[in-house]
Amino acid sequence: MDIPASPTLTKRRRASSGRAGDETHGRSIRAPRKTQSAEVGKLLASLDKPALLSLLHELMQGNEELTERIYTLLPTPSLESVEHALDAAEAKVRAAIPLASANSAVPIRDQYIWSRVRTSLAELASEMTSYSSVFSLRHARNGTVHPATAFTFLHLATMRMIRILRLLPHTDFAPQSVSRKDHERLEMLFVHALPDAAKHSPNTVVHTILPALLRDWDDWLRAMDHGVNQEGRMYGQEVVTSWERGVASLGTTSTTLGASRSVEEQLLRATMDQALQQMHAALGWLTGPAHRPAWSLAHTHPMEEVGSLCH
Repeated sequence: MDIPASPTLTKRRRASSGRAGDETHGRSIRAPRKTQSAEVGKLLASLDKPALLSLLHELMQGNEELTERIYTLLPTPSLESVEHALDAAEAKVRAAIPLASANSAVPIRDQYIWSRVRTSLAELASEMTSYSSVFSLRHARNGTVHPATAFTFLHLATMRMIRILRLLPHTDFAPQSVSRKDHERLEMLFVHALPDAAKHSPNTVVHTILPALLRDWDDWLRAMDHGVNQEGRMYGQEVVTSWERGVASLGTTSTTLGASRSVEEQLLRATMDQALQQMHAALGWLTGPAHRPAWSLAHTHPMEEVGSLCH
């Protein structure tokens, strides 16, 4: 005799059959690993920049190994992109500075200007620190930065900082001279020469950015000295003379941007005069005897020997 199926049992069988179908269906559509990777790539490509940055930040949080791996895989930014970024930074500082009315007899107070530009200058300092880690011969990742690329960055950044300096409140110009002790680093030469008024100003360019740039200039000069005079590296006459002209354009005799407008700028240019002498002492012989008088520099002692920074 046939026993009718229990309604409860029937429901269980249906549920079981449904789950089995789901599992079978799931197995049939499960994508291979390669297919999943391709889909992830397409999804990432569809994201905009803010979404990608948010995703990266979330992945890197608490994962130092992943963060380090991402850092080593990042391509070196192009000098063109650096120039565009510095253009944007300069424009941001310029936009933050209030313009006095031509009919107003009351000048804008320096404290008010500093309060307006503080954030943009802090962002600029952070950006310059990041670029230094890429283009400095001492800190460059894997030693892959060529000296010519490092020089171009340093010259570009220094010239741009002079332009930004001219936008900011400054100490009134007065003739300044710097006296360099043997082997004194450019950074300390500049900092020690600043008058008290400049030392106590809230100028991030003077207190943070320029000392760091001068430190990178010093590293570049010492690396070139060691590479050429200790390791026998050679650079063409045209390359060396172009470097000389570049450093000279940052010195006190340059008229590229007109006369110096502040004591801070004058001291920076006087410090770069010392950098030019340092370059002449180390690399001047590469230009040949016929070209050395064109540098118009007095003899200086060779730089101290340092460990290899130039790869």
